[in-house]
Amino acid sequence: MVSVALIVLIVLWIIIQLINSKSFEKRGIERSLLTLIFRSKRGIEAIDRTAKKREKVLRRIGTIAAYISVPLMILVFISLFLSASHILQTPNAPPGVAPLLPEGLVEIEGAPSIPLAYWLIAVISLLMVHELMHGLLARVEGIPIKSLGIFSVTFLPLGAFVEPDEEVLETKSYMAKMRVYAAGSMGNFIGALAAGLTLLLMMMVVAPLVFTTQGIVIQNVTTGSPAEFAGISVNQTILGIGTVDIGSISDFREAVTQLEAGSPISVATSAGTYNVVPEGREGYKQGFIGIAVRADVAVKPYIAETVGEKRAFSIYGVAVEGLYWVAILNFLVGLTNLLPIIPLDGGRMFALLMERAAPKSHKNITTVIYLALLVLVFINAGPLFGLF
Repeated sequence: MVSVALIVLIVLWIIIQLINSKSFEKRGIERSLLTLIFRSKRGIEAIDRTAKKREKVLRRIGTIAAYISVPLMILVFISLFLSASHILQTPNAPPGVAPLLPEGLVEIEGAPSIPLAYWLIAVISLLMVHELMHGLLARVEGIPIKSLGIFSVTFLPLGAFVEPDEEVLETKSYMAKMRVYAAGSMGNFIGALAAGLTLLLMMMVVAPLVFTTQGIVIQNVTTGSPAEFAGISVNQTILGIGTVDIGSISDFREAVTQLEAGSPISVATSAGTYNVVPEGREGYKQGFIGIAVRADVAVKPYIAETVGEKRAFSIYGVAVEGLYWVAILNFLVGLTNLLPIIPLDGGRMFALLMERAAPKSHKNITTVIYLALLVLVFINAGPLFGLF
């Protein structure tokens, strides 16, 4: 389904196409019917300085990246193969691969989507760390950088690049090339780790400083459960179960583990005290009463006075969700980039590996693997288009 936002982008793109091309050329922008390519030499000196200053560390990172890329490449290939086998054997199986689309632009049934703002933040971050690592390792190996740039379709950034001197790159050793090629995915893995650790810090350190728990609220009552028969309903605050006072999720878990099927127990809530008889259910070692709970979270007074309660929740929520998507997309793109197929870095590394392992037949081997991967990707994406 085409959205209003996509129509607006198309109209703006038509306007861009009507602007005199010389205006773009002056700014180092290449324009075509579908794309914009931004090229610049800004940032090259900064990459040179960083590469020179951290040469030993960067070379070690590049070496580690080169060595771990090979088993990861095999793992991704096996994963695609197993997923394709499942799709061929299982009716109505979900797709094994699907694009992660910006919500509100284009929707494809079966393809996940995320809000446009988070999509842009995640894509820009992964492009930056990916290409920065390529540039740093290229300079560490003595390969000049011609330009830096961004490749976009309409206004959506779909690629970035560091343009090394390919002639110089071809003269380098096998290991030097592997380090340069593997650096991009390593950059994404580092980006994913950094975002993940920051997210963990937000939840373990920042959240306790900003928020406080006011009690435990009933989020759901299972239909036909002992709790429903007793008259307990959602949004009541649980104060105690039996002899256990409830002030946190851990208190609730402790109380639930003590429940015995057939033994009545009192459940104290903000609406009164109920007599509940737990029942035995398959999959439950203890008695079952049918209550799901959540913490009733509030902003601490000094934070609420400073930034406001709603704004505090909003800022924290945006930060957590943004970090989550940055971590997920960096990790997934890092793995995808290791697929042994051109034009991905994994394809270039695989070609180098085969050239070294089988000098006489490496071209035939790489061609067969490339074709096999195309078939696997086609099968994995098939359910998106109603195939298989």
